[in-house]
Amino acid sequence: MSTNRVFAARVAGCAVFDPNGDRVGRVRDVVVVRRATASPRVVGLVVEVPGKRRVFLSIGRVTSISSGQVIVTGLINLRRFEQRPEELRIIAEFLGRRVHLLPDGDEAQIEDVAIGQTPVGDWEVTQLFVRKPRAGGGPFSFGKGPTAFVSWPEIREGGERPGEDQSAEHLVETISELLPDARQEELLELMEPEEAEDVRFLLAYEFDTAGGLMSPEPIIVSADATVAEGLALIRRHELAPAMASAVFVTLPPYEPPTGRFLGAVHFQRMLRYPPHERLGALVDTGLEPLNVRASLQEVARELASYNLVALPVVDDGHRLVGVVTIDDVLDHLLPDDWRSTDTTPVPSTAAMSQRTSHAAS
Repeated sequence: MSTNRVFAARVAGCAVFDPNGDRVGRVRDVVVVRRATASPRVVGLVVEVPGKRRVFLSIGRVTSISSGQVIVTGLINLRRFEQRPEELRIIAEFLGRRVHLLPDGDEAQIEDVAIGQTPVGDWEVTQLFVRKPRAGGGPFSFGKGPTAFVSWPEIREGGERPGEDQSAEHLVETISELLPDARQEELLELMEPEEAEDVRFLLAYEFDTAGGLMSPEPIIVSADATVAEGLALIRRHELAPAMASAVFVTLPPYEPPTGRFLGAVHFQRMLRYPPHERLGALVDTGLEPLNVRASLQEVARELASYNLVALPVVDDGHRLVGVVTIDDVLDHLLPDDWRSTDTTPVPSTAAMSQRTSHAAS
């Protein structure tokens, strides 16, 4: 792997490319786990793929981090990233955290974290870039204070960042259930604008309903769009297979919430017609969209009944607001520790047999 030390703040936002040079997403965070007698070990990256879905990428799949880009090998698991209890995210949970410097106990604030590769190929936290309070400015005046590089053993942790231990998906559930409206808005102001916008949108729905499960970025076209245009949209390599299974025809506007939902056109149907055929003439009129308030059980039942991997979601005005995929449903049905049994690119025969038996039971 090229580059044996990088800073997390510089990695965040880097484009992620596969070996063919195709972009598959963008790095949003670095995931580490604590160790009792050593600095935290890097286990992977949080990568945002199209549809604003954040997925986990094992550090073992990363072959290069250089020149503002990350090169990976193998296929990326497109299931949403769910943070485990033992995991920490450097960008979301380390940067801005206050620590005490040993041996004197002086307070400082972490501004960046360096990760490096060990001789055996593992990645771990190697240094912290910290800023001390400016002289005479009080313990919270870090803006123009002196900076320093320190190693992990040279700090004692203390202090937290507001809302630091929650992913965007977890925040939807936690904020809606535990906080009053005024406190919700205060916490949302601490988030990145794009992430806060997504959370605000999802907060309008219960987390275990179609509205809470859905992706708010379906492939939307007008009735006058052609088969050629529809196929070009679903051909984009960065789309998850389930998201590319159909396009959705609506009246304007063509951003959720759209004009009236007219129907879906599945990619197999588009393949059977000439490129100039209008998609408005090919909609599946027998497909009933899900209401945003449909329960998880209803969503799963409808996907099974129609034998589909994606279903449109509409509001009470029959406007398209999103799409629920089989991946979204599995995210809620699988146990929290599912990723611990999926750490290798190719599962063993025994593991595949066990999963098949579990699915059939």
